[in-house]
Amino acid sequence: YGTQLFKVKYAPMKAITSPQLHKGTALFYLMDGSCLVYSLEGFATPPAMAERLQVKLCTHTPHTLIIPVRNWLQVPQKFLVTHSLESSSEPVSRYKLSYHPHLMVSGSKTRELSLTLISYLPGTLTFKIVLTNESTAEYEWYEVVCEVQPCGPLADISLTTTVRQPVYHDLVVRNPLDSMVSVGCVADVPGLTAVVNTPLSVYPLQQGIMRLQYLPLWPCEISSNRLELTSEQLGVLPYTVKTSAHPPPPTPPLNLTCDLGLQASAHIQLTNHSSLQAIFECVSSHEDVTVESPVTVAPGESKSVNVLYQPSSLANISTEIRATSLQAGDFLFTVIGTSLYPEPRGPYTLTPGSNVTVSIKNIFREAKTFIFSVDNLAFAIKEPTLHLQPDQVVKVTVE
Repeated sequence: YGTQLFKVKYAPMKAITSPQLHKGTALFYLMDGSCLVYSLEGFATPPAMAERLQVKLCTHTPHTLIIPVRNWLQVPQKFLVTHSLESSSEPVSRYKLSYHPHLMVSGSKTRELSLTLISYLPGTLTFKIVLTNESTAEYEWYEVVCEVQPCGPLADISLTTTVRQPVYHDLVVRNPLDSMVSVGCVADVPGLTAVVNTPLSVYPLQQGIMRLQYLPLWPCEISSNRLELTSEQLGVLPYTVKTSAHPPPPTPPLNLTCDLGLQASAHIQLTNHSSLQAIFECVSSHEDVTVESPVTVAPGESKSVNVLYQPSSLANISTEIRATSLQAGDFLFTVIGTSLYPEPRGPYTLTPGSNVTVSIKNIFREAKTFIFSVDNLAFAIKEPTLHLQPDQVVKVTVE
């Protein structure tokens, strides 16, 4: 006696379970003319996963996935392509997976299935891609694991202007979802704000405009900063903003003219473009020109500031007034002062035995001795000599 092993291969083409099993018979003819008969039964479970693919991609960036699909039959098959999200690392997933709904594969051949995935939120997504023969209901399936990472800047925005001169940029916000989304703006960029009320509401499958205003208060070289549009539904949309600001153009000069010994005044305008209360420290570079300081200006308001010109000599001057605020920036004004020869004041009318007082001021920056005289002996000055400190005013009696 002896034993011989025979291998029986079972290769089902479709899934089948009890009671409808695959049935067969194996016959073995012996040398003595007898026969051994074996009854065969087979069942096939649903197909196992054909392949697992793992990919990495960034949010808001379309990514193409390629799946090699094999036709296990020797005849062409037309597959219906469907998918399902099997798991997600985040409670909410926002994505769009697009592909052609049908794929024709020749017998015993392999053909690539192309899918395009865009995810709006980071996390790990696991998809089941199923290809079904609609005629036989047979199918095969693939698992695709996608690790979605936050994306880098979607675009660069360049903004250049002059100090206190606004420039605008309209940023298009597209809503690819079937529901309304709300979009906010986070900008860590000095002088950059969203003009529209935020959050911005964008209707389904529509686009909105996030208008940005760049209003610099200080000159600056080109700098790169990060701007983020944030949405609970769409996640974070980052942008790079490159800004620069040129110094403001010179303001028209302030011309002041007066006689030596007198004074002239005018006003300069200070505007607070910031969102904070601004305190300006005002300084003149020439002692003949004085200006009110400090000056407080409310957000978004303007204030007139008095400038006083009191010449101390017959020399004309050209000077600057600088108003500096940590909140609202620097303002620079040019003042041109013209000093004229003093004109006689009066006339003062006196009657016999009466007197009149005349105001005298020391306009110089140091103490001076003043000597008074008359060209008609009918008049007399009670105090012919006076020593006056700078800016001191006295009254001189004339009889």
